[in-house]
Amino acid sequence: SKVTNIISIWLVAPFVFIFLLIDNGEIKRNLIMLVPNRYFEMVLTIIDNVDDAIGKYLRGTLMECSLVGLSFMTLLFLIGIELQWALLIGIIAGLANAIPFLGPAIGLVVGMSYALIAENMQPVLPFIDPQNIILWVLIAVGIVQALDNTVFQPIVLGSAVSLHPLVVIIGVMGGSVILGFAGMLFAIPIIVIVKVMLSTLINEMKAYNLIE
Repeated sequence: SKVTNIISIWLVAPFVFIFLLIDNGEIKRNLIMLVPNRYFEMVLTIIDNVDDAIGKYLRGTLMECSLVGLSFMTLLFLIGIELQWALLIGIIAGLANAIPFLGPAIGLVVGMSYALIAENMQPVLPFIDPQNIILWVLIAVGIVQALDNTVFQPIVLGSAVSLHPLVVIIGVMGGSVILGFAGMLFAIPIIVIVKVMLSTLINEMKAYNLIE
């Protein structure tokens, strides 16, 4: 059942983001219609700031995925996988990395499959033994995963959404503990939205003299 839940989230999550991207303001208009006129500008500001934050999150995710794909391509090419295959694996793994662990899993499966069927592999790095390519594919996947967890996600993505790298790491870990895979997937966008909503709400309440 856990595997089924994870697969269903993998299938549904991309469509959620696609519908959010192609929405022509219908969600925004429906939300504003529910707000009393007195708080119209406040709510409109909150929605605009949240929309901007989500855009930064998506752009940061795109940058993170690009770096993961580039890292995969470079390492797989260095250990002896032909450039066109390394490029293809890197692109697929990078795109799939928007969903946690899917990118490295694809890189591992495809890379090991290629290593098993390929002949006369010639590693770029001289210390790599062609007979142990499968081991080096495992090492390459481990390096990319480590870079993503320690650099790309907390620093690159964290900078895009103005979150401290430690907040990103703790948020992903906490989301995983509380809600499992779904919590890991949606931890960062939820943190970003809550942060923007609270900061904007406090500023607007001060502007309306509702709080000191």
